[in-house]
Amino acid sequence: MTALSETIEVGIVTHNIDTMCHFYGNTLGLAFEGKLDFPGGTMHRYRLGTAVIKLVNYGDETPEQCIPGGGHAACGYRYISFGVADLNSVIAQLKAANVGIAVDVTRFAENIGFAFVCDPDGNWIELFGGC
Repeated sequence: MTALSETIEVGIVTHNIDTMCHFYGNTLGLAFEGKLDFPGGTMHRYRLGTAVIKLVNYGDETPEQCIPGGGHAACGYRYISFGVADLNSVIAQLKAANVGIAVDVTRFAENIGFAFVCDPDGNWIELFGGC
């Protein structure tokens, strides 16, 4: 396979498009790249470094429910990961914003750790970095 780009784009289908856009754009502070209307739905694109998170809604055809949780909830793609400069500070800010914390800061090496937070649909996001 010859890749057309050197990045990855992750699609998250949601029934709660406005709430999810607020979370990824405002709460996490990802840069809004644009909205794309396509036959049968819309996509809101948020940039994370070179990667793109695509929030997708299919109107009335969007499923009402997702399987929330991380790797223990179901098989398949279960979470996304990205690094942050000060993990403890980021988690404290997210707690203050009432974001669900699935796994609090856990050290796995000297001054390096990870945590898992939940988006409004219950999808897990791993944050890792210095702590």
